[in-house]
Amino acid sequence: AYLLDGDGRVRAADAATGALRHQYQSLGVLSLAYQAPYLYFERQSEIRIVEAATGNWLRTAVAAPAGQGAMLGGMIVDGSRLYTGVNGVGGSYYAFDAGTGRSLWARPGAFTSVPCLAFGTLYLSSGPFGSADSFALDAANGFQSRALPKLGAISWTAAGGMVYASVLRGGGNALRATI
Repeated sequence: AYLLDGDGRVRAADAATGALRHQYQSLGVLSLAYQAPYLYFERQSEIRIVEAATGNWLRTAVAAPAGQGAMLGGMIVDGSRLYTGVNGVGGSYYAFDAGTGRSLWARPGAFTSVPCLAFGTLYLSSGPFGSADSFALDAANGFQSRALPKLGAISWTAAGGMVYASVLRGGGNALRATI
């Protein structure tokens, strides 16, 4: 099991006993993704590709120049690709080679949801909380295939051949949640 503590330190523990196997030499980690044999650490505008079994830092994928913005805090690894994005003004979403960290494509757009990958399509939302537009992107090239205006989705999930959006609309005491 890979654990992320409140300070952004990553530890590997035996899933059955909880015994610590090793601690990685990274601080300020925002999120993790795992696909054997690699563990991916999201740190501000970079992704560190680490050998999961040993903790050896192998490569870095850089999504944005320092100071441009922090990543949203979520990555998706699927086969040979890793997807994420940079939030805020001047943000973009990205696909990297999951083994080398080489950039495959980048498209402008500051999104406000962790992306979801299903059936070769990347789903994400962009815009102010509760009134975001949502988009379906071709995962191979990042080009938009569909737009869902003002859906307000903040979380996407795929299961059982379906894609689900958890949607929040409104504000204050009038906040509504739907799926």
